[in-house]
Amino acid sequence: MHEVNLNGLDLNLLPPLEALLRRKNVTLAAADAGMSQPAMSRALGRLRTIFDDPLLARGAKGLVLTPKALEISFALRPALEQVKQVFHAPDFDPKTSQRTIRFASSDVHNTLIFPTLLRTLSDR
Repeated sequence: MHEVNLNGLDLNLLPPLEALLRRKNVTLAAADAGMSQPAMSRALGRLRTIFDDPLLARGAKGLVLTPKALEISFALRPALEQVKQVFHAPDFDPKTSQRTIRFASSDVHNTLIFPTLLRTLSDR
């Protein structure tokens, strides 16, 4: 297996690829990925070029995954889950947080809201 240079790849194509392989339908995959149908069609075209494979082929009951797409789908979902974990932000715990929080407001709000807000926050 040869080394792949990630610098030359558009990693933004991974979520559309996952949606396409899962849904096997360009319109539904586009909706899942938050893209327009034409944008998803363009992404599919680029993916077909990258993988040198149609990825989706017409079958008796709609589109089906090609053998290459099936192979990709088994590896893609766990890989995307691992990437999500890399970017997962820890839950905010105000009792242990060392962050500085700044509030900005008008003088009127400072007088009306902040005393109650500060009491509530310090009680917790």
